[in-house]
This record gives sequence, C-alpha cells and structure tokens, in this order.
Amino acid sequence: MARSGQRPHWRASNRTVTLVGSATGRSVLVGAWLLTTAVRYVRADRGTRVSMRQAVRVRWGWVRLARMAELTVTDKTPGLLAQITAQKDNATPAPRVLTPKIKVKPDPYGVIVRARTLPQVGLEEYQKSARFLADAWRCTRVSVLPDGPGRVVIRGVRSDPLTTPTTHRSAPRGSDALGAGCG
Repeated sequence: MARSGQRPHWRASNRTVTLVGSATGRSVLVGAWLLTTAVRYVRADRGTRVSMRQAVRVRWGWVRLARMAELTVTDKTPGLLAQITAQKDNATPAPRVLTPKIKVKPDPYGVIVRARTLPQVGLEEYQKSARFLADAWRCTRVSVLPDGPGRVVIRGVRSDPLTTPTTHRSAPRGSDALGAGCG
C-alpha cells in the first residue's frame, strides 16, 4: 500500500504500458502499410511502377508547385489561435497561404490527381496551369476536368496509350473471337 501523499505504483506502470502499447500499435500499422505498398510495387507492371514513383514525386512537390503555378490563395483573416496570440503581442498576424488538397493515384499510363478548389482558384485556373503541371510532372499531356462542386480531376499522361506500340497475338485455331472453343 502506498503511503499518504504518494501515488500508487500500478498507476505509473499502467501509463507506461499504455504509452508503449500505443507506440507499438503505431509501428505495427506503419509496418503493415509499408509491406502492403512494397507488395503492390513488386506485383505491378513496369508502367505502373514508374507511375507509382511519379505519384510520390507529384505528392511531395505539390505545395511548392502550387505556389509557383499560382494555385494558392492568401487568406488575410487570421485563425483563432493567431488572433489570441496577436492580441498579447500587439502585432498583426501574418496572412496564411492556402494550398488546395490533393489525392494522387497512379495507373499504368500516368497519374490521376483529385484536387479541391479554393475561392479564386477554380477549374479555369487549373486549366490555365495544365501546361506547367505537365512540365513539372514530366507528362506528355495533362487534362483538367470538373469532378463535382469544389473538385477537379487532373489527369497526367506520361505515355499515351494510343501512341504506345502494341503486339497482336492471334487466337489459336478452333476458337471463336471471344476465346472459347468451337467444338
């Protein structure tokens, strides 16, 4: 039994176990995510692997590219925390630069980027910046289409499927056009 004024020993160890358990849980989740990503990468074809690397580059460089392509908005209204700290210091808070959120998905021919719009940065601004996005993402072509209110889909094609040479394999004798046997 603990003396008066001292904390019982089990509480401190219980907190330690909780902290260690949550850290272990996080590391297990990160390990599972890394394993899943590695398996997807290994099982993917050559074009998809290149697109997966391209998708990582697109995601990591988005904030800087969006600022250079003027796809950001400066919000001069300070947030709540900035208002509270500014009142104490008697200084005006610096304006925030808002960058549209994106989600990047690779496919065998390039990347599909789903982006949100901001006030003063809509479909037209994305379409005007498509040429710059294509250069930065090393794509031959970039198209921008609406994806509902406040959203756009940016399709970056690294290699055009219509210009990619293909090989024709004829069907074996005795099979119809769908590949099923005739007899």
